[in-house]
Amino acid sequence: GNFEGIGIEFNIINDTIRVITPISGGPSEKLGIKAGDKLIKVDGKLVAGIKITNKEVFEKLRGKEGSEVLVSILRNGSKTPIDFKITRGEIPLYSIDISYIVKPGIGYMKISRFAATTYEEYLAAFNSLTKKGMKKLILDLRGNPGGFLKAAVDIADELSIFKNHSDRR
Repeated sequence: GNFEGIGIEFNIINDTIRVITPISGGPSEKLGIKAGDKLIKVDGKLVAGIKITNKEVFEKLRGKEGSEVLVSILRNGSKTPIDFKITRGEIPLYSIDISYIVKPGIGYMKISRFAATTYEEYLAAFNSLTKKGMKKLILDLRGNPGGFLKAAVDIADELSIFKNHSDRR
């Protein structure tokens, strides 16, 4: 459900750490780090072009809440790196990106991952949509890489209950 770090989703592309997205509400987003930024240095040490692994990136960027890390970022359109002093924080990972009523009676919910808190998030969003008149649900799992099997199974069970209940109306 959460971790302590700088709050970015990243990929290593062409031996360079690239920010896929800053995590909403995390320290990196608050400082203005953007999708597409390339991490060149961490605490003054080169991290690009050295065949860095995901595990090594986690070791460098995650850390105790309140501790600081200095990152140098190369941003598209900028010729020189930009330095950011980031104070690590608790990064909550939410599974439900969005839920709302699309049109009368039809709800929409996007689940981006299955984590320890996904089932509880689902129930809260589902109950909120039901109170707003939802009779049918569009469940968007596009781009969901999976995760906790129990959360996925619990939600699948809920969907079968919802379907059976809806069929009786």
